[in-house]
Amino acid sequence: MGVSFLVDATTLAAEDSDGGKHINVSFYATSFTDGKMGPSVSQKVDRSFDDKTYQQILEHGLLLHMDMDPPPPKSRLHLAVQDGRTGLVSTINAPIAQ
Repeated sequence: MGVSFLVDATTLAAEDSDGGKHINVSFYATSFTDGKMGPSVSQKVDRSFDDKTYQQILEHGLLLHMDMDPPPPKSRLHLAVQDGRTGLVSTINAPIAQ
């Protein structure tokens, strides 16, 4: 099983860096079943992108895929994205299709 994030990059704070823009974003995914936390994964994107690549990210979004262990049936998936520069967090949770 995997989780794919597509983040509107215009909502992220980017810093000027040598030859492009630097972003620092953390991604989190976990499942909950009957109030108990199940498998979870996280990944951080902390890097600079050249101007051309950054422009593509602005136009199409920042896409990140993470593999995670399959959760038990009737679980809920909780996703979070945190902008490392501002500290702002966006979350969503939804039932996992079985």
